[in-house]
Amino acid sequence: MKQKNDFPRVSLRLYNKDKILRIYNTTKIKRIYAKIRGGKWEKLYLRVEYGMAKTKKGKLEMFYNDGYYENWHEALQAFKAFME
Repeated sequence: MKQKNDFPRVSLRLYNKDKILRIYNTTKIKRIYAKIRGGKWEKLYLRVEYGMAKTKKGKLEMFYNDGYYENWHEALQAFKAFME
């Protein structure tokens, strides 16, 4: 029987000159920290998915936070805020 993973799903896209360098999809937090701090990228897209949530209309929709960042300080600060 499969167990449900309680960690948020993190998607990370690294861009260089508007072309995607690398895409990461993981639940491992340390991997994302390392890729944000250590990569050579110009722009970064970060998306943290928390799972499904019911809207006021009763529909199930994906609950997430996302954003584009141009330096690792802002990206790391946003990532920490998304993970709280």
